[in-house]
Amino acid sequence: MLFEIEFGGDEDCFFDFFGREWRKGDQQDSLKAFWPVVQAIPHMEMDLTAEKKSEYQDNSSNFSEALWQNRWERLNKMEIWWAIGKEDYGRCGCK
Repeated sequence: MLFEIEFGGDEDCFFDFFGREWRKGDQQDSLKAFWPVVQAIPHMEMDLTAEKKSEYQDNSSNFSEALWQNRWERLNKMEIWWAIGKEDYGRCGCK
């Protein structure tokens, strides 16, 4: 679901985002463990909700989708989470 919704099924974009540096002893493609990513999704959603409330308000103090889209254009939630400096897979107890 994350792959289809947030990355539009684009494998190159998905693997570029979740790839990590090769480490000595790696025998296959090196990706972040998927379980911590899944567990981090609720934290990502909370962080993005807080970001929307603090930075993207219209004159009536309501969230402005237009301001959000203007700022983030084609980035998906995971990419925005990283860009605002909140990406953290350790809060779920997995690092």
